[in-house]
Order: sequence, then C-alpha cells, then structure tokens
Amino acid sequence: MAARWVLDLRTGPTEPPVTPCCPAPTVTAAREVLGPGPVGWAAQVAREAELRVVELLPEMAGSTSIDTVRRPAEACILTILIALHADTPGEAVVTPQLALDGNRDSVHRGVALDRVLRAMWISHVHHYERLLEFLDKTLPPHELADTVRRVTELSFAYVEAFTARFSAEYTAEREAWLGSLAATRRQVIEDIIAGVPISVRDPERVLGVDLARHHRAAVLWTENDAGTDSAHALHRLAARLADAADTGRPLVVRPGGTSLWLWMSWAAPPEQRLAERLRDAVDAPHGIRAALGPLDAGIDGFRRSHLGALEVRRVAAASTRRSSWLADHDELEVIALLTANPEHARWFVHRQLGALATDDDRSAELRETLRLYLTFERSRTAAAQVLHVAPNTVGYRVRQAEAILGTDLAKDPLRIGLALEIYDYLNPEK
Repeated sequence: MAARWVLDLRTGPTEPPVTPCCPAPTVTAAREVLGPGPVGWAAQVAREAELRVVELLPEMAGSTSIDTVRRPAEACILTILIALHADTPGEAVVTPQLALDGNRDSVHRGVALDRVLRAMWISHVHHYERLLEFLDKTLPPHELADTVRRVTELSFAYVEAFTARFSAEYTAEREAWLGSLAATRRQVIEDIIAGVPISVRDPERVLGVDLARHHRAAVLWTENDAGTDSAHALHRLAARLADAADTGRPLVVRPGGTSLWLWMSWAAPPEQRLAERLRDAVDAPHGIRAALGPLDAGIDGFRRSHLGALEVRRVAAASTRRSSWLADHDELEVIALLTANPEHARWFVHRQLGALATDDDRSAELRETLRLYLTFERSRTAAAQVLHVAPNTVGYRVRQAEAILGTDLAKDPLRIGLALEIYDYLNPEK
C-alpha cells in the first residue's frame, strides 16, 4: 500500500532550508512525485549525514565531501522515499547512478573501500533514524508498527543491493585507476630519467614525492633461485628498507621482469653510513639483492641517484666478490666508473696484468696480496694484517707478482692498482 505519510515530510520551522545538491533533473523528477516538502527534507537529512560522516571519518572531509557523501546520500534518500510512496518491493528498487559516482573521487584520493562503505552506512543509519523519529511523532499507534516494519524491510533491502553494486563499481574503478596511474607514473619517471620535459602538469602529485627533497634510489632484483613469490618479496624488502631508513612514504615502481625501483626521500640529508644501517636492520630474502644509489637532491638528484643505483647493480651483479646483499654506491662508485665500458675494462686489465690475470688459485693469491700492498701505500705490515700472514710473506709474493708482470711497480703503480681493483670485482674471463 502506498505510504501517503511520505508526502508530509518537512524540515523544521526553525531549520534553514538546504538547497538540494542533486542535479536539477533529478530534483525536478522527485518534486513531481513527492512535492517540495519531502525533497527539502531529503536535502536537510543528507547535509546532516555529511556532517556526521566527516566527524567520524575525517578522511572523507574536504571540498569533495559533497560529491562523495552528501550527493550520494541525497540520491539514496530520494530513491527510498519514492519507493515507499509507490509501495515498490525492496528487491525492485534500483540504486541510482548518482549514489555510485562518488566512488571515483574516493578511489583517486586513496580512501579504502571499507571506509567508504562505513561512510555510506553512517549516512543510511542517520536517514533511517530520522524517518523513525518522524513516524513516531506523526503516525497513530495502530499504524506505527506496520509502517516501521515496511520502512525497515525496504531500507535494508536497498542497502544490501547498494553495497553489492557499490563495491563492484569501486573495485572496477580502482583497478582502472591504478592501471592508469601506474602508466602515468612510469611515464613521468621515464621523462625524468631521460632528462626531457615532463609530460604531465603536476609530476609531484602523480609520483607522491616532493622532488625538492633529498633522495636515495635503490634497485632491487631477484636472482635465478629467488622463488616464485619474488614479486611480493621485492615489495616487502622495499618496505623494510624504507622503514629502516626512516624515510616517508617511498616511491616504488615495478619496471617489469625481476626488478623493482625504489626512491627514499628526506627533508634533510640522512646519516652518511646509511648502507651499514640498512644491512644491520634488514635481512634480505634468499636470492634477492639491492643496489643503493648516491644521495642527491632535487629533481636532478632524483635522476642521478637512480642512474647511480643502476650502475651499482651492474657492478654488483657481475662481481666475483660479494660481501653483502646490499651494494652501496659510496663503496662501488670508482669501480662503476672504471667499468662503464666493460669490454674496454677487460682490455685494460689484460694489458696491465698479462699473465697475472690467470684464473687459478696462485694468481688470485698474488693479485690480492699486490692489491692490498698498493692500497696500503706499499705497507707490507698493513697488508699482512689483513691477509693474516707475515710481512715477509707479503714481500715475497709482491716480488713474484712483479716478476710475472715484468715491470717495476714504482714506475706506474696507479695503472696496476686500477687493473687489480677491476679484476677483483669483474673477472675479465667471464
């Protein structure tokens, strides 16, 4: 039976009128069915619901709360009132598109689905309670129970259908948005790395990073035996690194394949020995490694740190010496420069070391002894302490190395030292 009482809904005499926020065609159509009083009441209750939602869920506040809370609430209230007046079965009430359009803004602002549904539930409960207040004041007792039962059945059948449809559309919008955002974010990063004009108007909003800050980029990658869950492991490691580095929300990009790009940013420069801190605080999963770029600032620093991390990854991936899962630019910058052209680096090593570049245990022992001897400015004692041998043993090995080289170290120690450093990290026989 049609609910004639719906037509008697009015705002209070002391309440200032609220202008409906639904589009004019929707408001006009509702007024033709219900009259101006119920439509004004719906606008007032929707405004109250908006204030209640914003109070309980601050993330829904802002200039968009009209779009994400108030307009959907008003559209839902009008739909329910028209259904009550026409005695429409609950399962036949169709959720208006206006009630669903707000999910687009919620998705783009990163408001989680459970919070949006919580907002809608708060709004619905407020509308339901206001209807019950009106019924309690206006209907005679013999009509109240059946009317309340009808309002309850229709309202909650509507909410059930609305929730299912809203959730489906929110999920679809989120998937589309994330795909679009990921593509746009990747394009911005590629523009920055390439050093060309950025193709979007507000790159910092797209990236979620203040580009004027201090940056350290990292490249994470998996090796052949990293396992099938490597993508999740990479993301978990990136989150642990950012947390241990005490940075804000990091920027994480998956370029494809078995690697991940990470940027950590700070308002002020972090401590100098960040790599040591990260090694102490984080245990990387088996088969996953990371390369840390240099500290730099601004948009140019954002770019340089990433390029530096890529170079460190190149060196670390090819290196015959591995002391840690985390390779640091501060430690490998010189080697990265020396091996920027790997083929030329191998030629250089062969020219300088000759037969000493042989891949056998004895040659390796002589190379390491000679490398440390030159590193410590020809101190046999310092080299002996690292090697755990006698200084005389260091001297003997150095003489043997000189004989194989066929040169006097005093004449050109720099070239021999650089060749030894290169060989130590990048075996030229590979």
